[in-house]
Amino acid sequence: MFADDTKMYKGIHDINDHRQLQININKLDSSSKNWCLMFNPTKCKVMSLGRSRIPPVYTMSLCDGSRPTVKTECTNLEKELGIMIDSGLTFVEHMHMVSKKANGIMTVIRRTFTCLDSGDKVL
Repeated sequence: MFADDTKMYKGIHDINDHRQLQININKLDSSSKNWCLMFNPTKCKVMSLGRSRIPPVYTMSLCDGSRPTVKTECTNLEKELGIMIDSGLTFVEHMHMVSKKANGIMTVIRRTFTCLDSGDKVL
């Protein structure tokens, strides 16, 4: 069993904030082992919101309980509750995904009807 959909965040202003976040990750990682709800570090990702120029590097221990640590993957785009969130908080990718889905539905509607007359009113 794995711990899915867990989110952790912290405002990073200096190197001490980076260290504190790594400490919090370590605490979460160790408590997950106590509860037998392991994190799979290969599926864990880090996303920085804002204008951070320094790529964050955080580590987690392997889910088999061994001591070696693995660097978490950095990402610029993540899906949360059906919304695509990017690191710049522009939601461009989300809007693209929604419009693509709507165009697909419109294509199905057009293929379903043999005659589409713009003069008829639809109730």
